[in-house]
Amino acid sequence: MLGGNSISGTIPVSLGEHTSLNKLSLYENKLTGSLPLLSGLPNLKELSVAYNHLVGTLPGDWGELRLLEILDISNIVALSGTIPSSFGLLTGLKILAAESTGLSGTVSDILGNMISLGK
Repeated sequence: MLGGNSISGTIPVSLGEHTSLNKLSLYENKLTGSLPLLSGLPNLKELSVAYNHLVGTLPGDWGELRLLEILDISNIVALSGTIPSSFGLLTGLKILAAESTGLSGTVSDILGNMISLGK
């Protein structure tokens, strides 16, 4: 857990090579750049990058994270774009925190596939 520090820089692309990683807490740091592709982390259950200075759109490879239960991307105001359609494949997601972001568009039917959300 590396949350609540003053870590700066970008999230390395090589992070996606750590296939056994199941929890990644990088909240409340000074991380910049975009969120890299995470499809190489099939065992990831928790991801928090909230309260950072990330920019750009969300990557589109969320369908590979079938075990993901908690996703916190809140308070990243420079995130832009829409929620990727691959979010619909996150059927085990229980918590999705995405408030205070720059995401736009409609919620559509994608969230309807998340049968564990809020349980």
